[in-house]
Order: sequence, then C-alpha cells, then structure tokens
Amino acid sequence: NHPLLRADSIEVWEDSVTLRRVLPVISGPYNNLLRLTYPWQSGRSYRLMAAPGTIIDRYGLVNDTLRTQWTVPTPESTALLQLKVKGLVAGQNYLVQVLNEKFESLREQKVSGDSVMTFAYLDAGKIRLRIVLDADGNGRWTTGDFGARRHPEKVWMYPDTPLLRANWEL
Repeated sequence: NHPLLRADSIEVWEDSVTLRRVLPVISGPYNNLLRLTYPWQSGRSYRLMAAPGTIIDRYGLVNDTLRTQWTVPTPESTALLQLKVKGLVAGQNYLVQVLNEKFESLREQKVSGDSVMTFAYLDAGKIRLRIVLDADGNGRWTTGDFGARRHPEKVWMYPDTPLLRANWEL
C-alpha cells in the first residue's frame, strides 16, 4: 500500500521450465502497483519470484521473498461481457466498474461519454455493474467534504445481477 520508488527485475517461470527476467513498471494513481508486460498465453502455468530487496518503497522499506503462481485462464473457461453505456454527459469522466456479488471490483474502465466496451476473461458467476461520476478525475470514487460543502461523487448501479457463464458472451 506504499508508493513504490524502484523495482528490479522479477523472475518469471513458465510451466516450471523456462526462466525469464522481466522488469516491472511502477504504475497506479499512487505509484503503488507493479505492471509486468509478458507474452502470457492462455492455459499455461506461471510462477513469479521477487528476491529480497527487489522492490523498494518511498520510505526505504524493501520486500521479503515474494512468490506467486497461477494458470492463465482459457477463453473456454471464462466469460466475455460487452457493455454499451448510453446517456452519459460527453466530456465528463466516468468509471464503469464490473463487481462481484460482494461488491468487490473485478474490472473497471475510464470513459468520458457514451461508450462500448468489452471485458474479457471474467470468471463465471453473478456480477453487478456500477458507474461512478469521476468529477475530480482521480480515477476513483471520492467521498464528500462537509467543511468544503462538497458532495460525494455520484454513483449509479445497474438494477439486475447478470449471470456470466463460462464460454459465453453476454
């Protein structure tokens, strides 16, 4: 959760055989995310390892050994969601969010008016859809401020909970 200062290369193991080193890019609104660009292939297994001291935050704190592994889902095991958003004011910033049933964000996309967007590789299950008017353009919902007489940013929820099915398009 801290802003990152530097990140050295991270080991990427593909199917536990091929080792490559990838240099992550620091991103996110608070410089607290790492983005790895790699030719990920569906159906393949990957392991990542960051050695101690690979990642340094702005306060001088360093990471311990970090390990994670996963398999990239195939199109047949996931769903594709295509949204057509209408009625938004052109030129204003909005966030279109796909949430799970617990209101946890799965994906989001910034738009500035009516749009058509595609969310691929979503897990099957019920979802919720939310649009946030991002008036200050910071890329997230902002609460109000009583002292400054500023209201919270507006939020609209889609009333239904669509069901996504594996290997389907909705």
